[in-house]
Amino acid sequence: MRSSLVRRLTLAQYSGQYEEQTVVAVSHGGFIANALITLFDIPRPGPGTWLDPDNTGLTGWRYADSRWALVQYNNRYHLTGRK
Repeated sequence: MRSSLVRRLTLAQYSGQYEEQTVVAVSHGGFIANALITLFDIPRPGPGTWLDPDNTGLTGWRYADSRWALVQYNNRYHLTGRK
């Protein structure tokens, strides 16, 4: 419960502090996966299911009208040259 609250507070802080700005954040894949779970309000999936973003994969979010939208998840185009 505490980690979910920390994620929500962090994301809420960024959405308010940098409103109408582009923000680039470098993060561990665990935070990305947990942000996805938190923002989509997905119940903890259990031991048989997980999100496993690749190292250096790009994930993009858009915040507008008090809502988060996932724009891309784990994009590796910069590594492979393929979309």
